Amino acid sequence: MLILSGVLAAPAHAQRVVCSQAMRASTCDLLAVPMEKELKLLNAPTDWTWVILDGRDWREASRRFKTEGLTNKAFTVLELRTTFFRGEFLEQHRPRPTIEILAHEMAHIQCTCKNEKKAEGLAAQLVAFAFERQRTQPHPSGLCAPTPCPIQRESLATSCAMRQPSGRACR
Repeated sequence: MLILSGVLAAPAHAQRVVCSQAMRASTCDLLAVPMEKELKLLNAPTDWTWVILDGRDWREASRRFKTEGLTNKAFTVLELRTTFFRGEFLEQHRPRPTIEILAHEMAHIQCTCKNEKKAEGLAAQLVAFAFERQRTQPHPSGLCAPTPCPIQRESLATSCAMRQPSGRACR
């Protein structure tokens, strides 16, 4: 089951991308490592948590945050400073970059709004900024440094853990 109440903040020095415990470590790495690089390229806030969910956790989170039928990719919960991604969608659309999805969710963060039209306009600017930044200053590789997990052992239904990239299980 998904841990929602414990995903509140990330260390100030790194992007925080975690995956559902139910997700295989290899799948988590495949999705999370490129996402960390794209988040850095987009100059994403480092005090935000980015969560990649397996199918069951995605359905639970969608119900909990009332986004069922509104999106099949990602949604942001501003109050939790957390963005949730549907891992199955990301897997199905590999190797297509997720930068457009990330930029859209970042736009919600920057405008602190739920307005989709406003987010789309801002997302286009963020993507253009990221590509220009990449052209003039390539981002460093190897962004997956071991850091403590921000997850507590609280859940909607049962206790569980989340998995960080490289298979490190949060405790």
